[in-house]
Amino acid sequence: MYGFTLSASYQNLDQGTLTRTFTYGRSSNFYPDGTARFVDTAGQVVPATPCPAGQATCAVPGGLSAPSTLVGTSNTLQFDINGQNRDERLNQLDLKASKTFRAGRLTVSPTFEVFNVFNGDTIITRASVNYPSTGTGSSTYLRPSSVLKPRLIGFGTQIKW
Repeated sequence: MYGFTLSASYQNLDQGTLTRTFTYGRSSNFYPDGTARFVDTAGQVVPATPCPAGQATCAVPGGLSAPSTLVGTSNTLQFDINGQNRDERLNQLDLKASKTFRAGRLTVSPTFEVFNVFNGDTIITRASVNYPSTGTGSSTYLRPSSVLKPRLIGFGTQIKW
């Protein structure tokens, strides 16, 4: 209408379930006893691994937290109940406007565009959702590895003759 072109794109997406896990081993993980040995690089105490019924030795501070009857050398537990913890929602709005001007055979169409109008910083992917049992590598736990690109404003012109 009157040579104007308007367009918009809106996304409101559920990123899905956030499933955080904890991996522990039977011969290397000890129950936290309050010493620096059980603190990760952020100063957080490494969580204790659970003990099956009848394994009272697991609750001894400084003792092995995983029983020797554990099948295999390590096991992974989920922190979250399936489907209850959700990752961030992605809300994004992109807009574009242009107007066409004609003078004889010459056509000029200046364009104005804005991407990510809300300037959201939604986390797209994470480096790791597994909390390491030994505290090593915990600096990558839940660390964003990519986020939504920031607001971007663009100008352009299309000329035809």
